[in-house]
Amino acid sequence: MKILVVFIIFLIPILCNSQSLGIDRIERLNKSVVRILIDSNPSGTGFFVSDNGLVATCNHVIEPAYIRDTNTNKIIGLRKIDIEFQNGEKIEMSEIPYLLQEGYKNSLYYDYSLLKTQAIPKTKFKTLKIGKWADINDGDAIYSCGYPMGIKQRFISQGILSTKWIDKITLLKDSIPFDSIKRNVAWLDLTMNKGNSGGAVIKIGATPEDDKVIGLATFILNPFAHEASFLVNALSDRKPSSSILNSPLSLKSLGEFYAKAVANNSIGVSGCVSIDYVSDILLLFNH
Repeated sequence: MKILVVFIIFLIPILCNSQSLGIDRIERLNKSVVRILIDSNPSGTGFFVSDNGLVATCNHVIEPAYIRDTNTNKIIGLRKIDIEFQNGEKIEMSEIPYLLQEGYKNSLYYDYSLLKTQAIPKTKFKTLKIGKWADINDGDAIYSCGYPMGIKQRFISQGILSTKWIDKITLLKDSIPFDSIKRNVAWLDLTMNKGNSGGAVIKIGATPEDDKVIGLATFILNPFAHEASFLVNALSDRKPSSSILNSPLSLKSLGEFYAKAVANNSIGVSGCVSIDYVSDILLLFNH
């Protein structure tokens, strides 16, 4: 009996520690993960990947900043992009020009972007160690940090990588398929909402120093995101009944409400794209 009691007493702190990321990991997240603002409006999350101030995020997080030619749809400029530290300091950023030109197609397809600072931050930032997609397996423990739903406070989630798989995207031109690409992605059992996109998905190592970024959090990669984007159009095309016409809420407004609910909130399944695509672009611009 005494041996059993001693064993339980010894086991309790181990179990407790397994439930906590620990202060070292939290402090690193506080200094490496930032909120991304476009024209002062929250758009997503980013994180430092180099000592010279490069910040990785998702392409769709930066998409609202693109100023396009109304005739050609080409990007002709950028709206103001800022990153905001947890302490409130804001620094203006710009996207790497290469990603606005010949590198745009890949950044769009693989949903990544790389930002550079316009000024030296006063906040002493830290970088996150970049790993490889091959470093993570189904069932491995992971965590992430981001700024969902426009909140100013960083939100930390812990879970597991559920399933790695290959996503095939068919490219259309004038509604006709002309090409397809494949990308390495994964389903995550981890809380994620709109605004978490662009955050780092990190594999938990034996120590905080062993932790590695293996993926880029992409909230729009979830089983219902694609369908949600078409809900409003699909519902508004239907002929509403007289009861709907006479009700305070139209069918279209109900569709918009439902689409936003699905598109902006966690459904228990989230996703990430391989960090290898970010690593490839870092090789070009992080010397």
